[in-house]
Amino acid sequence: MNEEAKLAYAVARQKARYERNGTVGGIISGLTYGIMGAIIGGLWYWSFTTVYQYTNVDPGNAACMAATIIAPLVFYTFNDLFAFIYLTVYNVSQGRGRDLIQSLKTKPALIIMIAGIIGGPVGQGFYYMGFPTDAAVFAGPISALYVIFGILLGRVLLHQVMHRRVWVGIAICVVGAIVIGLTGSALNVGSTFYFGIVCFLVAAVGWGFEGTVAAVGTPMIDPKIAVNIRFLTTSVVMLCLIFGVFTVMPDTATGLTGADVFMDTITSGTFVLAMITGLCVSISYICWYRANNLIGVGRGMALNSTYSAWTPIISMLIIMPTSAAGYFAYQMELGTLPFIAIGVLCVFIGVIVVSVDPREFFHRKDRELEALEQDVSEPEEVPS
Repeated sequence: MNEEAKLAYAVARQKARYERNGTVGGIISGLTYGIMGAIIGGLWYWSFTTVYQYTNVDPGNAACMAATIIAPLVFYTFNDLFAFIYLTVYNVSQGRGRDLIQSLKTKPALIIMIAGIIGGPVGQGFYYMGFPTDAAVFAGPISALYVIFGILLGRVLLHQVMHRRVWVGIAICVVGAIVIGLTGSALNVGSTFYFGIVCFLVAAVGWGFEGTVAAVGTPMIDPKIAVNIRFLTTSVVMLCLIFGVFTVMPDTATGLTGADVFMDTITSGTFVLAMITGLCVSISYICWYRANNLIGVGRGMALNSTYSAWTPIISMLIIMPTSAAGYFAYQMELGTLPFIAIGVLCVFIGVIVVSVDPREFFHRKDRELEALEQDVSEPEEVPS
């Protein structure tokens, strides 16, 4: 009996180690993605200067495709290209080059590619398109709803059970999103506000799909290789989009094509910013995929979604403290800051309620380990 208890204790310790490593990985994924969001949100004007340098381009004009669509997508293309380069160099240097090539031929890789296209060119692309709009400040709380969409998709695609707690959390998130939307309408915002909100909602749906579907393929492939395949796929798709669709269909207001903006990004040196964000996103995705494997999709998504809190914190403290202080002073003057805070808080609380059962997270595993430790420490009975 004592040997069985020792085996059970060893298994429990291994599970606890998975929990710890997965939790740390999830936190790092949220932090690094938050750094990326702060850089893009805080330096967005510099990022898209390759388009705005033209006098007939208005960054606040939603009808200007070069400002609202092409420039953000070009920057996103550079972001994923550098992430792919970093990951490829890392995997090859660690002796995983052959595994990477062989994995490309497998069915799990195809699943990851499909998930990457939905979460990348669709989800991430719309996320970047939302930053030049009047809704950029709501990028975090709105896109953090991807946890909700991921769980709903898990219910539909994977037939996962949804408890009452999940529905309560979803309701709280919906309330928060409504408060944020109504606050935006009360601010008499510009014409691009609701376009930005739609962009961040599409991003949330895309990321939720990616997190749910990729969880099917990643258990059969090393997360580092899976993320490498993901960024290879998104880089190829985005290059085809920039040099194909947006070159054949240029912006009617400026005559700029995707190829023009791509080359201007290189000559102006703006791509250097993408080198930094690409490193952040590559680390974030490795940690996110690994966390999903170790502690489950729901909790992995919940920890990753903390980027929505890290982004404004880093922005206020490091990237643009003066602008952030001015923004909050303006909201205080209008009397809308408390409503914004309530909306954002509702989203965060809802995401946590959906993803984590507090009773299970904090107590059950501790009790199991304590019980097993007692069993192991008890001396074996000597037969008389």
